[in-house]
Amino acid sequence: MEFSINRSLFIRALGMVQNLVERRSSMAILSHVCLTASNDQLTVEATDLEVGFQGIFPCTVTREGSVSVPARKLYEIARELSCEEVRVRETENKWLSISGNSAVFKLFGLSSDDFPGLPKYKHLKTVEIEAQELRRMIDCTLFSTASEDTPPYNTSGIYLEKLIKDDLSFLRMVATDGHRLAMIDRPIESIRELDLENGVVLSKKGVSEMRHLLDENGTVQLGVGKEAGMLRRDSSIVSIRLLASKYPNYELALPKNESIKLDIPRKPLLDMLRRMHIMTTDRYKGVRLELRSDTLELFLTNPELGDANEQMNVSYRYPDLKIGFNPRYFIDALNVMESETVNLGFMDEEHGCSIRGEVDGGFMALVMPMQLA
Repeated sequence: MEFSINRSLFIRALGMVQNLVERRSSMAILSHVCLTASNDQLTVEATDLEVGFQGIFPCTVTREGSVSVPARKLYEIARELSCEEVRVRETENKWLSISGNSAVFKLFGLSSDDFPGLPKYKHLKTVEIEAQELRRMIDCTLFSTASEDTPPYNTSGIYLEKLIKDDLSFLRMVATDGHRLAMIDRPIESIRELDLENGVVLSKKGVSEMRHLLDENGTVQLGVGKEAGMLRRDSSIVSIRLLASKYPNYELALPKNESIKLDIPRKPLLDMLRRMHIMTTDRYKGVRLELRSDTLELFLTNPELGDANEQMNVSYRYPDLKIGFNPRYFIDALNVMESETVNLGFMDEEHGCSIRGEVDGGFMALVMPMQLA
C-alpha cells in the first residue's frame, strides 16, 4: 500500500477516531485505525466493537492495500509533520512508513484481516434529518446520561422513540441517571418512516461520536434497525450496536400536577447557581432552595469548606417552599437552554423541579430533590 494525502485532511480524518479507539484493551487492534487505499480514496475505519466509524477521503494512490496501525501515534505524527503532503507506504511485515519533507517515521502495523467488523448498518432504512435539529436534541439530553447502568435498566445511553401527535411525527430523546432527567421532542416528519414506536437505546459513546458529524448545518441520514443505528454525513458514517437492556419507564417520573410555577431570568439564576457550586465537594454537594414572598434564596453549608448564601427578587405568591438540590444538575440544564426566562415547576418538597423555557420548544429538564443534613 502506498498513497499521498493532504496533511490537513489526514489530520482531520484521524482526529475523527481519537475518542473512539480504545486506549487500554486486551485486544491491541482496538487501539488501531484501519487504512485502506484504493481508487484514489483512503478509507479510515475504527471500532471499539460497540461503535464504529468509517470515512472516505480523497488521496493519490500509488499502490493499493490495507493495514491497521496505532491510531493515536499516527495522529500525533501527522500533526507534527511540517509538510503539505504526507506520504504513507507499507513496507515488509506490515511496517508503515510515514514521511513529510525530511522526516520519516515507521510504525509497526497489524494485518487488516484481523480488524474487527463494524456494527452492521448497510441494510438499515435511513431518513434525512437536518443536522442542526439532531445536534440540538443531543446537546439537550447527553448531559443527563448515567456514568454506568443501574440493572436491570440501561441508563447510560439515550432513549429514542417516535411519537405521533395530531398526525404529526415527533422524535423524542430522553436521558436520565436516576437523579435528573432531560427530554426533548422535535417535529421531524421523516421520522414517521422509521420503526421507532417501541424505542431504542443508543450508547452515550455512540451518540457522542454521532455528535461529531453534526457540527455544520445541512442534512444527514439517520437509520435505526433492530440491532444497530447509524448516522451518515457525506462519506462519513458512525454505526452503533443497540443496547439490549431495558430503559426505565421514564414517564412515571414526569410531573403531573405542578401547583407552583415560577418564571425567573435564566442567566441570573445560572450565575447564582455557579457561585453556590464553588463551595460543593464530592461529600457535600447539596444546595437548599427556599422560596417565600417575592424571594428566592439559596443556602449551602459544607463542613469541609464553609457556607454560602445568596438571594434574588422574584414574583412568588405561593406558600413557602424549602427543597434540596444538586446545583450541578440545574447548571447543566440551564447551560443548554436558550430562553431568556425559564419556568420552574414544583409539586411539593418531595417531588422534583421541572425546568422549561418558551424558546426551548419541546425541551424539559427534571431535577429530583435530595436530602440535606
